[in-house]
Amino acid sequence: MQGIKKRLMKQMADPTDNEQFQALAGAFVTLELDQRRRLQELTEALDEDPEDLGIEQLDEKQDRIDELLAGITARMNDDPWGMWVQHLAPEDLQNPDRASQYAGLEEDEWQEEIEDWAQRYRDAPDHDTEGMTDRDLAAAHVYQVFGLSLKEFEREVVAWRPGEAYEEAFAGAFKQHNEAIAQLAQSVEE
Repeated sequence: MQGIKKRLMKQMADPTDNEQFQALAGAFVTLELDQRRRLQELTEALDEDPEDLGIEQLDEKQDRIDELLAGITARMNDDPWGMWVQHLAPEDLQNPDRASQYAGLEEDEWQEEIEDWAQRYRDAPDHDTEGMTDRDLAAAHVYQVFGLSLKEFEREVVAWRPGEAYEEAFAGAFKQHNEAIAQLAQSVEE
């Protein structure tokens, strides 16, 4: 009995190596891709541009399956940040491990970080900071260290929440489809 339990626990620990998880992810992705394909057809039939409605190009099926399995693994291992970095983060994000310390900061904590960075730049003799605001200095720092604009860093990293990362990984395409359907319905009504 212990051998069966041990084998089941091993299979559950790695969804990427589990046929049941792979089959379930495959079925889910098939539905997702079929819905997206139909939505693209509908958009074109209504003489709308799918990109204007936020309908992205279809992913390769196996890539999307791998993304779902990574999300399941991350959920089981309590690693939403790692999953987000690997599959959902902006491509230009640099130093994701370092960025993780700013993920999910509250507004007052984030403002404190901006002020600290600005003060360090002002205190450094080799930086000309005359006339630059704290946000200007933070923007330069964020771009240099993380490769993102300050606004993108705030939107993607500072505002990051684990639950939202999982929601995007598992249901992002369906949410996108629903938003596009709502926009199409509105355009038909007009």
